[in-house]
Amino acid sequence: ATIQVESHVGAGTTFTIAFPLRQSDLPVPPPTEKPSGASGEPPKTARKAPSAASILLVDSEKDALETVRLIFEARGINCWTATSGPQALALLKEHQPDFILSEILLGGDGSAAVSPGGFEILREAKRVFPERPVFLITACDFPEYREKAKELGADGYLVKPASRDQLLSILPGPSAASASRPA
Repeated sequence: ATIQVESHVGAGTTFTIAFPLRQSDLPVPPPTEKPSGASGEPPKTARKAPSAASILLVDSEKDALETVRLIFEARGINCWTATSGPQALALLKEHQPDFILSEILLGGDGSAAVSPGGFEILREAKRVFPERPVFLITACDFPEYREKAKELGADGYLVKPASRDQLLSILPGPSAASASRPA
């Protein structure tokens, strides 16, 4: 790891920490698809390996979304990504992923006013595919968010920054026992 520090009087200090990734951890990216009929939306990321589990990842923070996608793809999971609620709902219906992991607050500025957000995605996913696990993630860990996630049927609730192991714990298998459930 490398640590860089940049400081300017009166402006503050910026710390940059870089962790190297092993080349073997990086998946070979297949071509991406463009969303059908989603004008003005950024392209969805289509990563499809035959007969592998699939997950829909939703976060308006593109860097966070890319990091989480790489973690799941390194485990052989097909990933569909969305940066908005409407895009997520369209991908949910089109691809019917095995799992959903959605940020609660979508919009890029932390505003809860952007709709649909993670709670709406959870509600719709449970309505259309009640058996599919839906997990919510947020940097704003408020008791009312946990309660609402539980009321709407979330299968788990993660708090950012979530570790690689916490993210992978939502998958079935030996690591699933350590998944974080809504309190």
